[in-house]
Amino acid sequence: QKVDLVISDHEMPPGKGEDLLDQIKEKNLLLPVVLCIGGQAGIDLSAEEAYAKGAEAVFVKPIDHRELFSAVTQALLPAEERFQRKDIRLSLEAPVGVRFLGSNFDVKAKVINIARGGMFVALEGKVPELGEAVEFHMEEAPHTMFSFRGSGMVRWVRREPLGPFPPGCGVEFQKLDEVNSMELIAMIDRLKPRSFIPRK
Repeated sequence: QKVDLVISDHEMPPGKGEDLLDQIKEKNLLLPVVLCIGGQAGIDLSAEEAYAKGAEAVFVKPIDHRELFSAVTQALLPAEERFQRKDIRLSLEAPVGVRFLGSNFDVKAKVINIARGGMFVALEGKVPELGEAVEFHMEEAPHTMFSFRGSGMVRWVRREPLGPFPPGCGVEFQKLDEVNSMELIAMIDRLKPRSFIPRK
């Protein structure tokens, strides 16, 4: 049978959802996986790590079923209707202007990586809250030779440096302006990382 999408719990003895996620991505990087992780202490997988492993969406229990339905609907959109269906990642350091609409602050930052579903924005000082809407404008850089604009949502936040990973946030792309979006897609489609929203 053809599988279109997988929804998995993380805690399901004797295995774990992250192991299933790893096995799925070994076979098919583009198969969407929605992972549900427990809200209690002791869970050894963060949303950040789940997105880095390739999860399409991550929910912490208790789950809002309307949000789950929305995530599933988005994940099942045809490739031509959804930019992040492309399985890509690009290492770069490009300047970006970001407006965090919930916290109501603007910042000049750097995009360190772009993956198939979003980007990592390195931040110094103030960081946004989870779930905030974002508007961004990435400026032209040597890696891109063009700029692009869009909007998205903050899917995870790192408030302090973690080893080689700087503080910042993972932003999921939800809309890219038509101008230069095809160049962006073509540029990042050359690589095939597992990450959905990169960690650095």
